[in-house]
Amino acid sequence: MNDPKTFDEVREFLSNIPSINGGGCGIAAFTMYKWLKKHGELNYGFRFVACYDSAYDDENRYINNMKVLRTKEGKAMASSHIAITNGGPVLDCNGYITLTRYDLIQFIGAEWFIANMINNIGSWNPSFNREHIRSIEQILDIDLSEIKNND
Repeated sequence: MNDPKTFDEVREFLSNIPSINGGGCGIAAFTMYKWLKKHGELNYGFRFVACYDSAYDDENRYINNMKVLRTKEGKAMASSHIAITNGGPVLDCNGYITLTRYDLIQFIGAEWFIANMINNIGSWNPSFNREHIRSIEQILDIDLSEIKNND
């Protein structure tokens, strides 16, 4: 799909990128945020939604991330999944998310924190190829320069 013009088209475009929700969900969430912001569609209730699963030792990641968010020091760590809410249902680029399947949920309004988390590359599933970031920027005409391609 070239030149997505609506938010639904942006989500569809992102969902077709290999492994976007297997190590790239934070980048997808950040991309959706940037697109909404650029097009004046960002609602007051917008939040990033970090979902943690205790089966993956995410409780320690949650505690770490709460500390980073509070102190603005250190490196945030990837959660099991990241989605968004724009003042309505929680969704990722594939569709609506059922929050009850996760043990801990964190609603985050801080752009800097999500960039910090995404840039802690070693904490993410390596299945997603970060080389896609620059083509996402070009196709959607948004700036993702705060996101690193690799370590």
